[in-house]
Amino acid sequence: MDKYNERLIEAKATPFSILGLIGSVVVAILGGIVFILSPAIGVILLAAGILLITLCKDSLNIEYEFILTNGDIEIAKVIAKPLIGPVPKI
Repeated sequence: MDKYNERLIEAKATPFSILGLIGSVVVAILGGIVFILSPAIGVILLAAGILLITLCKDSLNIEYEFILTNGDIEIAKVIAKPLIGPVPKI
């Protein structure tokens, strides 16, 4: 008979992730301001800021999954996306 155990552990956001998100928001705001003065450079900064925001926000929702099967361990890093809408009942 196989023995199987699974654990899901939430990880705290690292300070680097939070600083990255703050920096990307600053770049996006700066891009909006620069857009008024120089539209070509402003659009590039604004697009870079939005791209960085989408990349950095995913690093704030990380979980680790540990699966033990017959003495073997498997560790997986999981991005915990929040559900939109009601939580399904199991």
